[in-house]
Amino acid sequence: MAIIDMRPAKGTIFYELLRLGLTFESKSLDGHNVWINYQTQLRAEFDTDAEGNLIEGVRLTDLVTRISKIVTIEDLANTSEIITWTSKNPTDPTEDGDPPIDITE
Repeated sequence: MAIIDMRPAKGTIFYELLRLGLTFESKSLDGHNVWINYQTQLRAEFDTDAEGNLIEGVRLTDLVTRISKIVTIEDLANTSEIITWTSKNPTDPTEDGDPPIDITE
């Protein structure tokens, strides 16, 4: 029996975004792609040609702070984690390993 592998090839923009936790959101007819990680509130936007090749860089945006940065596919390939306000909120007391305080008692 044959095996059909539906995963994107390593080194492609799609592989890197999936590896970093983003999922496909939409693609317009002109090749504008939007990928999102709802858990960390991170959006990636980029344009591709008819074959799906990245035309320029990828704009990463923290949806809470609206801080954005344009990166290359090489940057993404060398990235192990993308930190957003939601993923590592400096005001969250649990970030230091302390349990949350229950104020209802």
